[in-house]
Amino acid sequence: MSADRFWRHATLWPAILLFVALTILPLANLFALSFNDVEWVNRTPVWNWVGASNYQKLPDDNLLRAGLLNTVIFAVAAVAIQMLIGFVLALLTTQITRGRGFYRTIFILPILVPGIIIGAIWKLMYSYDFGVLN
Repeated sequence: MSADRFWRHATLWPAILLFVALTILPLANLFALSFNDVEWVNRTPVWNWVGASNYQKLPDDNLLRAGLLNTVIFAVAAVAIQMLIGFVLALLTTQITRGRGFYRTIFILPILVPGIIIGAIWKLMYSYDFGVLN
């Protein structure tokens, strides 16, 4: 393995491990717990293995249907409203003849400011005179 390839892998593996630790493992744990039923005895959870019976009950579960319907309605409404607001703001911004640059700046600032602040924080942390990491 060449040195260049080694460093590519060396810098990629921490991100992959973090993704696995924060995404894949909790999902696997949730899937494993879905085969159990929990009873609370004196404020202590007692797990009982029930197998696939939880999944067999799903088609008759009214809460699942209501939850899925609410999720779909919310997702569709949220996307539609955001698209509509963005389209209307874009149209209004292009119609303005006076101060167009000011309004465009106001709309783009929420996108730019977090990156600028993060850059300033890193610059302070690596500062030669008083940086925490230097």
